[in-house]
Amino acid sequence: MNSTSHTFDVIICGGGPGGSTAAMAFHDTELKIAVIEKSSFPRDKVCGDSMMSYIPKALNRISPNFKKAFDDFKGKILINDAYISSYNNKAVTVKLHEQGFIIPRYYFDNFLYEQANTLPNVTYFLEQQIKTVEIDDEKCTVVTTKGETFRAKIILGCDGSTSAVRRQLTNYTKDPSKDITSIRAYYENVKDPKMDTLEVYLSNKYPEGYLWIFPSYNNQVNVGFGTYVERISKDKINIKDALLEIIEDNPSLRERFKNAKRIDDFKGWSISLGYGSYPISGKRFMLCGDAASLADPSSGEGIGPAMISGRIAAFHAINCFKNNDFSEKYMKVYDKEIYIKFGKSYKRLYKLVKFVLRNSWLVNLCVNSVNITPNLSKIYLKLYKVIHP
Repeated sequence: MNSTSHTFDVIICGGGPGGSTAAMAFHDTELKIAVIEKSSFPRDKVCGDSMMSYIPKALNRISPNFKKAFDDFKGKILINDAYISSYNNKAVTVKLHEQGFIIPRYYFDNFLYEQANTLPNVTYFLEQQIKTVEIDDEKCTVVTTKGETFRAKIILGCDGSTSAVRRQLTNYTKDPSKDITSIRAYYENVKDPKMDTLEVYLSNKYPEGYLWIFPSYNNQVNVGFGTYVERISKDKINIKDALLEIIEDNPSLRERFKNAKRIDDFKGWSISLGYGSYPISGKRFMLCGDAASLADPSSGEGIGPAMISGRIAAFHAINCFKNNDFSEKYMKVYDKEIYIKFGKSYKRLYKLVKFVLRNSWLVNLCVNSVNITPNLSKIYLKLYKVIHP
């Protein structure tokens, strides 16, 4: 196999939301950026496709031009409400404090790729799997399975929940108590699809998981189920069977799915909630998004945190070049920003979610109380905002 060598200022491993957003954040610099991505675009990514309301703000922080491109993107489904069906099959619809978005990852990841790939200082290397990552006093070296070698001053690990950068540069070990496994498929002909609403269904039989129904393109819906890996192992849960069982056991869902047709295979993926259990930076490297276990403990949403952390990492990398400091100590500035933005609230949320899921009566009480006094939903949302700013 012939080896080709490339030299850049920054290597970004992974071209998903975190990696492409990081690349975009170098738009007004002269730094040369390599993005190494194992797939090509457009490509599907297994996900619930739900995106936080702050996505436009995150893009605007990088450049108003990127926010305008997002505003002009025609494929957004606007989300105004959340429908929650509790353990006792009582349900409530809550208006979100800010409008969210649904965009299938096939289109959204490609949108971000196209924004970053137009930049003159950014080069994508597609269909390149990371093989080895090495760091010494002078440089970082990445070798791909195609035999190509990349060298740079700094690496941003944006390569997801199975991150090769994390695996080779930190002491990360999987923790089933903090890992979630989910599956997802798209359905058509579901009766009464709620096209501006996120639907969540809780089940007494699977108390530490939830089923979701999110709107998608062409009146289709994204249907999925996720729960903790340790629960799957302990209770010997088949998550596909669990999803279908929740639908069958709920009279409303059973009727709505009576003539529904699944249009693709169930696909699975893992989410790590283990933020804080291993380093997210070190000499000449930073981890972002799922590689840093930054998925939201209250929802499993990882797109927004990936984009925010990618932007923060890129901004800090720029300062590394300005100060010619790529030391482990200087990378702690990145750690601190991530902790302020996510870590502080995530630790509280993780404990709260675990408590709530193990005490189904509390969820039932909240849902029942909102049905009796609708204005309570505003108070609950304000409390959530205090915990999760």
